[in-house]
Amino acid sequence: MRELPRKIIFLFCLFAGSLLVSCDSESISSADETFDDNRLISAIENAEQKQLISISQLPAISQRVVAQEYTDSYSKQAYKAEGLGYEVSMRVTSGSDAGEQYSIYFSERGRELQDSNEKEIAHRKKKKGKRGRYKGCFKLVLPVSFTMPDESVITIETPDGWSAIREWYENHPDETSKPDIHFPVDVILRDSTQLSIANIEEMKVLRQNCMEGRRHKGKYTRNIVEEVVFLDDCDFPVSGVVELLNDDNEVVAVIDFGDGT
Repeated sequence: MRELPRKIIFLFCLFAGSLLVSCDSESISSADETFDDNRLISAIENAEQKQLISISQLPAISQRVVAQEYTDSYSKQAYKAEGLGYEVSMRVTSGSDAGEQYSIYFSERGRELQDSNEKEIAHRKKKKGKRGRYKGCFKLVLPVSFTMPDESVITIETPDGWSAIREWYENHPDETSKPDIHFPVDVILRDSTQLSIANIEEMKVLRQNCMEGRRHKGKYTRNIVEEVVFLDDCDFPVSGVVELLNDDNEVVAVIDFGDGT
C-alpha cells in the first residue's frame, strides 16, 4: 500500500481532531455541519430575528475559539439566529487594524464557519471588516500613535499599552470609525525585514501584498461524502468518508473511517 505523504497524515489528524472537538451527537452530516458555510453565514447575517445573548451563552467550543484565536480583538456583542447559528461582533484592539469591526460566525453546534467565497468576503469586508488579513504578515514597531475619532491621541509605547485602544472603544460603544495612525511608522515583516512606511498609500500597498500572499497559500476544504458516525462515547469516528479539496476544488486526499465494524 502506498505510504501517505506526511502532510496528508497531518491533515488527517487535524481533521479528525476537529470532528472530535465539535461532536455533541453520534453523527455529523454535510447538511448540518459542513455543507456550504457560505450560505449559512449569509443566512445568519441576514436573519430578520436575532436574539442578543452574552458570550457565556455561546457553545463552549465557540467560547474557546473567541478567547484563544482572536487575542488581538475583543467581543462586543453576540447574537443567536434560531435554527441557524451565532454571530459574534468583534473589534480589533491592536496593530494597524486597531478599531476595525468585523463579525465571526458559528454553527448551532459551535463550529466556526469559514467563508470561502471571495466575492462574499469582499462584500462583508466592506460592511464590517474582516479580521486577520494582515495578522502575522507584519507588526508595528512601537511607539506608535493614533488619533481617535474624538481627536484625542493615544500613544502605544509597550505591548501592554494596546489596552488603551480597547478602553477607549468600550467607553464609546456606538463609535464605528477607526482611529488614524500617525505616519511614518516602522514595520517588521515576517522574515524580520524592517521597513519604514511613510503614508497611508504605502500601508495600503503593504496590506495588498499580504492579502495576495494569503490568497495563494495552500488550504484544504473538507467534503463529507458519507456521513461520519462516532462511537457512543464519541471517542473516535468509526465510519464515513471525507475528501480534502485544494483551492482548485481537486481531491488531494480521501479519508475512509471504515464501515462501522
